[in-house]
Amino acid sequence: MEKFSDINDALEEKNYLIVFDDMWRDEDWAKLQLYLPVKQNQECKVLVTTRNDDVSKKLQRIAPPHKVKLLDEVKSLDLFLKVVCQSSDGMEASLNKGQMKVLTKKIVSKCGGLTQAIADLGYFLSKEETTCHGWSNPVG
Repeated sequence: MEKFSDINDALEEKNYLIVFDDMWRDEDWAKLQLYLPVKQNQECKVLVTTRNDDVSKKLQRIAPPHKVKLLDEVKSLDLFLKVVCQSSDGMEASLNKGQMKVLTKKIVSKCGGLTQAIADLGYFLSKEETTCHGWSNPVG
């Protein structure tokens, strides 16, 4: 916990914004907030992102959560194809055939409608060989 006390010392008397991205356990927040000093006249903000409802419920006592709107299957696939196909003409036609169509839908469904996940994965796969083998075993 020595490093956390270093953070506490560095933040003392300063305004700050800290982002904790993708917090998985609600007990992590309980530990972290002990090391975030807030003095009078200090402007301090903490942004926490999570996919865990327990974390969201615990933080709801502090501020209301903002729920990200998820894309439906059609919009998810549209976004994925836009990202993947931006670097190659005619790629969309090959992705809408046979096994590639099935694999593309399977890949997009794993993103759960999360816009950033779809865009990131689409960008990553746009650099790979556009085959079932290339997308099933990317080396990136």
